Amino acid sequence: MILKTHISYLCGYFASSCDLQQSKLETEGWERIFCTDKEFDIYDNYYYPEFVAFCHQTALRHGNKSVAKYHKKLNSPVTLSLFGRKMHSVTVTDVTLYNMPCQLLLYSIRIEQTDVDADDVTASLAILRNITHYDRNAISKEWFDIIDMLDAIHAEYYSHNTAAQKNNDNDSYQQLIENGNKFKIFQIALTASPIDHEAREQLLFEIGTAAPIGSCSTTSPDGTSREYYTSILAQNKLSVFNNWTALSLLDSFTIIGHEVKPWQVSNWQSDYFEMIYLHALFRKFYIYRTNLLFRQGTCRTSQLVNRFIDFEHFYCFNKISYNFLPLEIQKAIDKGLEINDEKKQIYHLIEQDNNQQEKMSDKKMNNILIYLTFLTLFSTLWDCASLLDSVLPYEAVVGNAINGYRIVTYIFIAVTAVIIFINRKRKKQ
Repeated sequence: MILKTHISYLCGYFASSCDLQQSKLETEGWERIFCTDKEFDIYDNYYYPEFVAFCHQTALRHGNKSVAKYHKKLNSPVTLSLFGRKMHSVTVTDVTLYNMPCQLLLYSIRIEQTDVDADDVTASLAILRNITHYDRNAISKEWFDIIDMLDAIHAEYYSHNTAAQKNNDNDSYQQLIENGNKFKIFQIALTASPIDHEAREQLLFEIGTAAPIGSCSTTSPDGTSREYYTSILAQNKLSVFNNWTALSLLDSFTIIGHEVKPWQVSNWQSDYFEMIYLHALFRKFYIYRTNLLFRQGTCRTSQLVNRFIDFEHFYCFNKISYNFLPLEIQKAIDKGLEINDEKKQIYHLIEQDNNQQEKMSDKKMNNILIYLTFLTLFSTLWDCASLLDSVLPYEAVVGNAINGYRIVTYIFIAVTAVIIFINRKRKKQ
């Protein structure tokens, strides 16, 4: 199967200890990207203002609750061996940094291929997204120049107060992804010729999972089972128009189309990727990290709860668009990334912590009540003993006031013990 065009964005993230320094990045060839006022106003016609304000900055409208973008054009050819069967070349057109709120730094590596075999596409993506192990003999130096550039940014801005760990293996860049073992992928595949429904479904699945083309129809041991293939398409496929279909998974979002207008392809990149998909990744990564901090217990729970409340207030929008299609895209992406599951886990952990705090508070209160009860008992005992001494002087009855108080105390303790014993016996019955 020949693809007329294939565009992919390989995305990763790590925590940053401070905002990116614009002046320093500009000296290194990075360009700060601003949205024009006209573009900003156009976006406002289709998307809710708070969502637009999060995704885009203008020269005059920007702050710490929106995304600051830095872009570097490359057009760098990368050659790689496709598992030893052939050499293949892709073009890395550019790299973009997204300085997110909440001390998160996202980045994307854009790769473009034209008139390419779909099997070569899935093979190349399977190799390049596997950031935990690269074979330097199978991938050309240009790719490592790009990854090393990102690694240098990580070394400068990385926040050490997270779970990410530096990997000293020269062939691994695990440190560039705070969790997981590979890049997330947003990709667009345009077929050179029309294909029937079943073939398009199979191609969508195989490209979306970076599997060998034809693996869905083979009966070999390592082929995809029909049950899994059917369930994934039933649950995660989005089909609205006849000329394109999308598949949203945990590691990728894939669009396959034919006879698609250029403005649609542009819209998929500028809106679906740069706005909706990146916003979803931002939420996914932050919520995952918060879950991890909850479980590790490295931060005060009350501090994490307050941060999460602020995060939901400022960045988790109920609606993002006035139109149905962006909302459908957002729902599909959120479902694929399992964002709601991550949020439910946080709510569960918060509820558990609240219950534990309530139990501790109840225990503390019970201890205080027991202490006060004993004080009251001893006070009552003293008052009763003093009253009895005034009516029947202990010196006259037992010959000594001290012995009189002792006898009264012993009798009081014995009566109290009998009452407690009888109550416990009744509760057991």
